[in-house]
Amino acid sequence: MGKSLLVSQALLEMQKQHADRQQEVYFLKLRGRGAASVEEDVLVAAHSLGSKIAVAADTPASDALKLFKDYLSRLRFVAIIDDANVDGLQAAARLIPVSSALHAVLVTSQQKEEELAPIEGTLGRFEKISLCGFEESTSVELMRKRCPAICGQEQRLKDVAGRLDHLPLGVRLFCEWSQARYCRVFATRLPSCSAYSTTGRQTPTFQIRS
Repeated sequence: MGKSLLVSQALLEMQKQHADRQQEVYFLKLRGRGAASVEEDVLVAAHSLGSKIAVAADTPASDALKLFKDYLSRLRFVAIIDDANVDGLQAAARLIPVSSALHAVLVTSQQKEEELAPIEGTLGRFEKISLCGFEESTSVELMRKRCPAICGQEQRLKDVAGRLDHLPLGVRLFCEWSQARYCRVFATRLPSCSAYSTTGRQTPTFQIRS
């Protein structure tokens, strides 16, 4: 949990930093769970380019995929293959080319490293990044500070943190969801629900960084 959000946030940040040069880079995001999803998203991208790559509404899918691949092979591009499984990686290896220009391919996946072989064989070796989790005590402490509705339920906090695998982004998102829900329920009872716990005492603010 959190890999897709992390990549999306990084991409958005990069787009903001280089907003004046975005026209020079093509961005492509594909659903990676299954060959059909990858192919469908590539076809959508091909048809969105339309006459620019000589793809019309009645162009056969196989021709549209080939024209898009040829077009991509000459571009600077960033492609994201999200939540990829083995079939999705195989399809991406077939449909995404190595470009003659600078390019990057980002893959989020729960697959084992050896199952990246198909796409690495086509696009080159990937740098692997794994999300490291918090210690249980850290997860519980952060959730205790940020989840007022259940801050006093030690075992429940541990159970939830365990189900999130103690991943920083997972813990952060749960805390944000819990706070929002608490605010909706008690908005009419407390003047500032974000600053009070269920005991009515002020709690310190705590920012979780991934």
